[in-house]
Amino acid sequence: MSFKKVSDQRRAFIQLMTRAGGVVASSLMLTPVAMASAKARLYNFRLATEDNLQLYFDLDAAPAGHKVFTLAQPNRLVIDLHHVRLDAKMRVGGIHSDVVKDIRYGTHQGSHLRVVVDLHQPITPTYQFVPRSGGAQRLVVDMGIAVAQRGPRQVVKSAPVAKAEQLRDIVIAIDAGHGGRDPGAIGHRKTREKDITLAIAKKLEKKFAAVDGVKPVMIRSKDVYVSLGERKRIARRHKADLFISIHADAFPKKEARGSSVYALSLKGASSEAAQWLAEKENAADLMGGISLDGRTEVLRKTLLDLAQNATLESSLSIGDYMINEIKRVSRMHKRSVEQANFSVLRSPDIPSVLVESAFLTNPKEEQKLRSAVFQKRLATALHDAVMNYFERKAPPGTILASRMQTQKG
Repeated sequence: MSFKKVSDQRRAFIQLMTRAGGVVASSLMLTPVAMASAKARLYNFRLATEDNLQLYFDLDAAPAGHKVFTLAQPNRLVIDLHHVRLDAKMRVGGIHSDVVKDIRYGTHQGSHLRVVVDLHQPITPTYQFVPRSGGAQRLVVDMGIAVAQRGPRQVVKSAPVAKAEQLRDIVIAIDAGHGGRDPGAIGHRKTREKDITLAIAKKLEKKFAAVDGVKPVMIRSKDVYVSLGERKRIARRHKADLFISIHADAFPKKEARGSSVYALSLKGASSEAAQWLAEKENAADLMGGISLDGRTEVLRKTLLDLAQNATLESSLSIGDYMINEIKRVSRMHKRSVEQANFSVLRSPDIPSVLVESAFLTNPKEEQKLRSAVFQKRLATALHDAVMNYFERKAPPGTILASRMQTQKG
């Protein structure tokens, strides 16, 4: 998802949203007194139209309090964030005119930020705070409305259930790190990372294989070497909807411990986009078969950036779900999704996450990693996280999306 930079910083104080889809969002002025007393800062806000309509509020710290509720006659969604101020440099996105009529904001009870979303229809929202790096928080408000994608624009509608023979499985590529001549990290008891990752991957494959509408694909199912580039190519050949790479961490200090989840860093994403831009066939694949011939270099790069940013956003969201489940079975090394320039994560068209299951160089964690019980618990956590994500964001045309739509109906 690409954001439009607002050059005039004062505009962020007098309107929260820009013109989009023929709808204009209005707002109230935030007073200097209210801004000065606020403790946290709202630096980004957008409405995501991927599979479910969601509002994202990115804050640099947790609000002192919050309240999310709906009102009727007329239909409104109200979000109160206590002791929160709006960042003058905040970048804003578009709004969805089929559901959202107007968005307003202003101060409430002195130093609280209140956002009011005027709606065309009643909704049943749910919400959660998702920890981000550096103590930041993301408030995700799910409006409970499915979105069907139609070309460059996204339309909210109640799509009829597709015929069974036309529906497809969600494909999940499971990548057991290392293998063959590459053993990966080695523990104090000579435990090899490549063996641990394969054991966890097989347990995860078994769990996904038992789900109707989900097809797991093993990048390697035995002790063989697979290059990093080939791992991504295998996932793409199978048209994977998600790529999960499983590893076991290593660190010189044996005290290091805990699990981590990674998505691609923006630096890695931009370098990969440049490479794809130079390869006509890859670029067409990323754009769903749309030819980029005859388009200017700037437009081609913009289109690819839009597609890749949406992929990265999905990766971060899936990573959040994983952390919420993994922390039930393992200590977390970091409690938010980290971003790094791992080669296996650089697929611009496939949401990709890398899971560091534990530190193999920590003797206690090495023992834990060797345990079939822990391996199964971690596989269960990853399975549950992915299913929780796809039950809310199943790609259109899949068996799972159809099943979810039927249940809602």
